[in-house]
Amino acid sequence: MNTKFNDKLVMLIKGSLKTLSSREKTRLFLITFIQLFLSLLDLISLGLIAVLASIAITGVARHEDSGLVNRFLNFFQIINLTLQKQIAVLAILSVLLIIFRGLFSIMLMNKVLKFLSYRGAYLSGTLIKKILNADLITLKKYSTQDYVYLATFGIEALYLRILAPVVTLLADLILLIGFTATLIVVDPISA
Repeated sequence: MNTKFNDKLVMLIKGSLKTLSSREKTRLFLITFIQLFLSLLDLISLGLIAVLASIAITGVARHEDSGLVNRFLNFFQIINLTLQKQIAVLAILSVLLIIFRGLFSIMLMNKVLKFLSYRGAYLSGTLIKKILNADLITLKKYSTQDYVYLATFGIEALYLRILAPVVTLLADLILLIGFTATLIVVDPISA
């Protein structure tokens, strides 16, 4: 039963992608990879917060910092700053990364939804033209409600309820794989 659902879902996604031109598919995949890059900013900001926590915990015993934390502080050239300034720099940097990621992600998702909405409107208009130009025998094959559904909600479902979530889900899935791989590399016992 579960495989039937998965097969239908894959068929829906493939069918939705078939309605896009190759240029539009490329654009959609590019947007997905941009979202992946934005998700990597989350990973970087979590790393900054981890370094911040490590510095805050070790606090006074700075000479016992791990080599990784020292290399990180050295990379940002803040190793010679006071503990408070190091924490402030790392906190501000991580907050700015999170805010940037959030704002850019909102703008990007807005563009994706507009793109898919315009594409849906175009497809809906094309479908209505074909319906209006069809002969009476062809029109009798389906009910009026079927045509209305296809030209309105069917198109909306195709683009905004299938393709838009797939773009977001794909980027988040890749991020989850990245988080898991990072966790395995950093601390295989906890993973």
